[in-house]
Formats: sequence, C-alpha cells, structure tokens
Amino acid sequence: MPSEHPKYGNASYMVFLVEDNLVHIPIRRLKQSQDFLDMIEEAHTGMESELISGDPNLDFTQWVAALHLATMWNFDEARENIISHMDQMTTTAIPIDRVDTLLKFNVEKWLYPT
Repeated sequence: MPSEHPKYGNASYMVFLVEDNLVHIPIRRLKQSQDFLDMIEEAHTGMESELISGDPNLDFTQWVAALHLATMWNFDEARENIISHMDQMTTTAIPIDRVDTLLKFNVEKWLYPT
C-alpha cells in the first residue's frame, strides 16, 4: 500500500496506454474529475474492492463486449477466461455473430474446432 506523502497525499497512480505510451496519472488528480471519480470508486477498477468472481449470466453480445475490452486493454488472462465462457455459447449463438467475433478478435480455436 503506498504511503501518504506529506505534500502530495496519496501516491497511488493509474496507468493508461495512450498511443503506445504508458501514462501514469496520480489517482488524486483523477478524483478531481467527477467522471473519473465515479469510475475509480466502482468495483470494476479493482481499486476499492476485489474483482467479482463467479460466472456472470451474460448473453453472447455482452460477452463479445467484454472480449472487446479485454483484447483492447491487453488483459490476456481475462480474454482467455471470456473465451472459455463463450466456448459454451458458440453452438447457440447466431452463426454470423460467431464468425464476426472470431474474425474481429482472432479466436482461432472457433475457426477449427476439435
């Protein structure tokens, strides 16, 4: 846990990837924006609480949205977990949606299932 700096307060940072550059922004600065404050205080950032575990009840379209974010933000472990959940739905998903998803997000194992 970062210590409190006497002048600058909380020394925690959030890291963003902006045009192939990692940018470290102090959380205390982000909290000055109501938009970022709302995001930081929600559980999905993992800042205030642990990530939610279990099997969320999502439809194929919602899993595609999660796959998009995991791919975009390079969360490889989350991406594999999402694909595992989606594997069970590929037989019930609309075929064109399944093909569109495998092409957009390079899910090769759906192209050549075992």
